Amino acid sequence: MSPFTFLLCSERSGSNLITRIFDSHSKVCGPPPTHFVRQIFFNRIRYGDLSNDANWNAMTDDVACLINSAMVPWKTSWTGEQLRTTCTSRRLTELVRTTFLAEAAAAGKDRVFIKENEMHHLAPLIFTGFPDANVLFFVRDPRDMVLSHMATPSRKGEISSGTQIWQNDQRQSLRLYHALQEAGTANVVVLRYEDLLQDAENQLQRVCKCFGLDYEPQMLAFGENATNQALAGATTAWKNLSKPLLSTNHKKYRQSLHEDQIRYIESVCWDEMEALGYQPDFGRGKPADLLESLRAAGLDRMPGPASVPSEEVEHRKRVRASYEQVSSRSICPIL
Repeated sequence: MSPFTFLLCSERSGSNLITRIFDSHSKVCGPPPTHFVRQIFFNRIRYGDLSNDANWNAMTDDVACLINSAMVPWKTSWTGEQLRTTCTSRRLTELVRTTFLAEAAAAGKDRVFIKENEMHHLAPLIFTGFPDANVLFFVRDPRDMVLSHMATPSRKGEISSGTQIWQNDQRQSLRLYHALQEAGTANVVVLRYEDLLQDAENQLQRVCKCFGLDYEPQMLAFGENATNQALAGATTAWKNLSKPLLSTNHKKYRQSLHEDQIRYIESVCWDEMEALGYQPDFGRGKPADLLESLRAAGLDRMPGPASVPSEEVEHRKRVRASYEQVSSRSICPIL
């Protein structure tokens, strides 16, 4: 069984929650997110031929910077030179393998659970380098996801952006899910956020069995994990990571969203909702017309300014600076 599990999930859909649950397993390490895989992959044109020492040095230096700039530090830290010494080949997949397995070893574990935003975009990289990996496709009701997106202080609060994120992520993830099913190499499991809340032990037993793990009750005591408590204090978006699962934390959209907002979300996400077993509350409308009405009524975003604690602002500045280091590099032509 592969030591690698990759998570397919939208932001504000419980991605950090499910990562922290698996990190509480005695054999699984779910490191705090650094997003180095996505940042390097999206900027791969800036590194060119990695047999060139300067290009390889640039990539390894940037990976080290991204890991060390995480909102919550890893147990391991790296320099570019250490990565160049440790890696056995000059590939991004080797950097993923080296850093995540080292972090797992530092935690006394031998398997890793990797949460990365927009994982569906990384499929060409991940599933050529890790063809037998486990994949957890974790999804949340779009109406609750968009509500969370709109209410998160670090977000813009626009209903259209949150809705498009959910629809696009699910559309791409469903395509990848079917492709992996046909290939028959990766081990793919689907889990809905709401099913986890309502039947946590049975759902986790099912997923663990598929991934060749024994279910451990301590997975549901994730809030007692010191790393999870540190994450909960790092940003307002992660505040619930130190709390037990909230079985009632779904369908909140029915109390917090206007009927027209619900109609808009459902109309945009209709096909993907149907594929994933989410029932609409209303009939299907025309998204453009519904969004125009929401804007006219001032219902297209959450009211009032969003406030973010000053310490979190500083954390985010540090993270953005590491991203800018990557994106500011010159492009390396391949011809």
